Amino acid sequence: RRSSDLKYLVQTREQLRRLYIVVKWAANASQVHQCQEILRFLEQQGAYLTEAADSLFMVHSSCQNFKTPDYNIATALEVLTTGNYRRFPSAIENAYLPKPPLPEEEKQVLVDKLEDVTRLKLLECQIPERMSTITIDEGKVTLCCPKEFEVQLMLGGEGVASWRLLEIQILVRLDKDVETVHPNQLYSLQNLVQHRLNSGSEPLVEVYRILHRFCVNMQLSLLHSQLVSLGKSRWEGFLSHTSYDDDAKQLQICYWQLTNPNIISADASADSMVGGCIRVYVSTDGDLCIRHLPRLIDESGAELSLTLDSEWLSIEALFLAVVAARKQLRLKFLYKAMLDQLPPSLSPTDVSYASDNSNSFFLSITILDSWQIKIAVDTFNGLFILFDGGLLEKDTLTRFQHDLNKSVEQLGDLLSRIRHAGLVALLCSEASRLGLEPFKRLSLFIDDSLKTDSDAVYLRFPGQDSFLRISIAQGNILLYSLVITSLRKSDGLPQAQQIVPLHLDAMHSSSSSSS
Repeated sequence: RRSSDLKYLVQTREQLRRLYIVVKWAANASQVHQCQEILRFLEQQGAYLTEAADSLFMVHSSCQNFKTPDYNIATALEVLTTGNYRRFPSAIENAYLPKPPLPEEEKQVLVDKLEDVTRLKLLECQIPERMSTITIDEGKVTLCCPKEFEVQLMLGGEGVASWRLLEIQILVRLDKDVETVHPNQLYSLQNLVQHRLNSGSEPLVEVYRILHRFCVNMQLSLLHSQLVSLGKSRWEGFLSHTSYDDDAKQLQICYWQLTNPNIISADASADSMVGGCIRVYVSTDGDLCIRHLPRLIDESGAELSLTLDSEWLSIEALFLAVVAARKQLRLKFLYKAMLDQLPPSLSPTDVSYASDNSNSFFLSITILDSWQIKIAVDTFNGLFILFDGGLLEKDTLTRFQHDLNKSVEQLGDLLSRIRHAGLVALLCSEASRLGLEPFKRLSLFIDDSLKTDSDAVYLRFPGQDSFLRISIAQGNILLYSLVITSLRKSDGLPQAQQIVPLHLDAMHSSSSSSS
């Protein structure tokens, strides 16, 4: 315990001693602060001196630009007095001053030599077959791939002459006033072609591959954009199915109510089938090909070739050309089927395959001497359309048209029914013109039983209760009879009192003999 107390006293004494030293030092602290202020002042003065020295150096450097230059009086006197300067450096003269133009004779000689060298260079290069349209003019060679691109080249460089690209023109256009390639895109294409010209072993082949692939892909893309526009405007609702595969480079257009092109077999007939599909794709050779399903076979048995031969790229022109070919095939198919099933009342000369001033094909059928039926194909849905000149009623014509599109197996019966309906319509028309009232259907009480004769036309005389009945027998033979009627008191319906057959040929003979 004593040792711990001793240690405590020693520590307390040490702390008091330190406190005493601090108190003694605090009495002289003002002198320390004064010394710090003196040091700070001296540092500030040193900074001022350094800044003054730097400013003097900057002023000295700036004054060099304000001193008067040493004028070249001798050169000035020579130029002003003689108008010439003999000590002009020849290097500057050769590099920057324009040389005098060559005489026309010498210029033509140089151009001829350049064209000879260009022809020799072309003989050494492999030229693709589709770039065989070559023009050389004033040392420039123009290679053209029809309806795709045109490239202009020129030989240049020192030592071994190499091709230098001058201009690229893309000929794939929708209209003569519409540019299909952006200038930035064309600039990048020119850089790529120039690089291949410098590094390729077959430069012209490389140029063709690059530009041909670019043009084919652009054609397919433009055709797709046109198809989308058509589907939203003129052909809205009539294109049953369209698809575009950018990876497979393929465009499909289904029309005439065809929704799935995969159901068409390879040997399907395009004349009897209504639907169709146009397939535009890039072949393995890199060319743009067009195929139609089912195949379009002409009269010689060869398949029709489909190409984009128009001056401007147009998917609608291609589509209309295909539809026109399909319409002709369907009409020819109907024409052959009709000749095989003609009824006895018609002859093969009554059916003809013709066209109008707008090159629209149709079938013309002379049903009666003064009446013809025309059959055409609807552009939008591929169905047959009947035109009769307004003789038949609209509902009757629509019914015949529906039966024709439903099946062509009963064409003979259909033509007979059309002839019968046309004959009835002609009889009614002539009767109205003569002042008679025609009835296509008339219900009469004959022998106290109500009968309706749908195969006869009843003509009522003005102010009379008598009717002239014209019956159409088999073979479209007309039978005439006079029906004398009266109205029943019970229900007001006509009652046939007497039916008198009329033999017009005999009446005509007797009247002729008596006269």
